Amino acid sequence: MAFITTKKQLEAYKERIEHQMELLPLSLIFSEEDKGAIYTIYRDLIEICDRRIKSFPEKYNPFL
Repeated sequence: MAFITTKKQLEAYKERIEHQMELLPLSLIFSEEDKGAIYTIYRDLIEICDRRIKSFPEKYNPFL
């Protein structure tokens, strides 16, 4: 994964997670227990993204 350096990139990442979360029930390779665990991870990632989006600085330099 590349560095996320803008708020827009973080929002796009969150949207990709949400999309994967929507597709999860259609998956045939995971058991219901696995899907529950994956859903929890996705939900936690979305919560983290929401917190970071709210506090994301206008200009961010990950190398400082």
